[in-house]
Amino acid sequence: MMNTTWSSCFTATAVAVGAFLAGCGSSTPTSSGTSGSGQSCQTTFDCKSPLACIDNVCGGSTVTPGTDAGTTTKMDSGVTPVMDSGVKPGKDSGTAPPPAVDSGFAGASALGGRCTQTSDCATGLECIPSEDNFGGICDLASFGLQPTGTVCGGECKTATDCYELPVGNPYGRTCADILANQLSGTFTTCTGEAAGDPPTSNACFYYKTYCQPAAAVKVWTCTANNKCEYSGACTVAAVNDLGGCPSLTRTGGAVLNGDVCDLTTKKCGTGPAVAPPCTSAASCNGMAVADVPTETCNTTTDCACYVNSGCYIKCATSLDCEVGYSCSTTGITAGLCIVDPSCSSNADCAAADDSVVAVCSKTTGTCVIPCTNDHDCSPGSGATATLRDEGLEFNGQVCDTTTKVCTSVVGNCTTDAQCTGGSVNTFCVPQVITPASPAVISAITTN
Repeated sequence: MMNTTWSSCFTATAVAVGAFLAGCGSSTPTSSGTSGSGQSCQTTFDCKSPLACIDNVCGGSTVTPGTDAGTTTKMDSGVTPVMDSGVKPGKDSGTAPPPAVDSGFAGASALGGRCTQTSDCATGLECIPSEDNFGGICDLASFGLQPTGTVCGGECKTATDCYELPVGNPYGRTCADILANQLSGTFTTCTGEAAGDPPTSNACFYYKTYCQPAAAVKVWTCTANNKCEYSGACTVAAVNDLGGCPSLTRTGGAVLNGDVCDLTTKKCGTGPAVAPPCTSAASCNGMAVADVPTETCNTTTDCACYVNSGCYIKCATSLDCEVGYSCSTTGITAGLCIVDPSCSSNADCAAADDSVVAVCSKTTGTCVIPCTNDHDCSPGSGATATLRDEGLEFNGQVCDTTTKVCTSVVGNCTTDAQCTGGSVNTFCVPQVITPASPAVISAITTN
């Protein structure tokens, strides 16, 4: 029996038939489309002849109106009738299911692949925004790094570590070289030797300073900050000469306390500015001011003694101190101008760090960035070229899981064996955070 829908279209005149077919649509293409079997289509005209558009997929063959194909045709949006074979794509119907939609995020599950949400990424990855406005990129959810609190660069752990010849010294790589080539095989050559008689007096100085860790009189100490400090006595102003002060530590760095001999105290340092140690404010009477060598503490209350290291002009209020310093009223710094913390409020940090999430740490007095994950601290891991090309590079900061603030891991270490990147081996030691300015200074005025 003829389908009633098609029969109604053919009851009109020939002219009307032509007009009606244009409106009703035809399953017989008037020109060949480009879509092959199993490819998507909107109308039969999209398919290559003799295929028909069935459930938006090219397949089967066209049906000529007026024949009973044993199937039911249906209208396609009121334009083109399409065949309903009663079989859905994906079944064994000779057709294929519609092709997957290309989202433009090929390989999104891989590290560096495109994504729109974290569920697009493989396990352990996170979808983070991309700077090129093409959605997101899969990056490591965690960078796998944590601050150790220790860094390479320690010159020593004990005083004995300081007894090594500085690299590049002009007298030999080893103490044996100095003895053999400069001192005729024995240090007794230096007996009676005076400064200013190179090269022997200089060779004697290097051997005496760096080659005798078992000597009765120790000339090096290792500070609490793991730096080599020269503690031997000096008698002449010459540097790197017998009786004088050394200019270099074993690592080739400058000696912590300086290489100028204070002929009054017989100590190496930076000259008269290095005052003898004090024990109390009263002991400062008559002593030189540590950071103002032209002035002297004239009374027992004129100065304050700081940690048995030196005397500083005492302050009464913060008005007595330089800008950036305040007068301390408690602890071992009482009566001294101490450096102000870098912030006092979160607003200070927002302005200083150009970030409204920055906060002022009550513990350190510095601005910090709170965090919950590594991406709060660094643009990205930089683990692939794609991530780096889009500005998602690692900046050395991670989220410290203990403090929950962004912290640098640059230069961190866990063992001494990791500290071999420079010209000499160094030690893995606790990181010391020092202020940009001296922690303690003298008052600039008093009332």
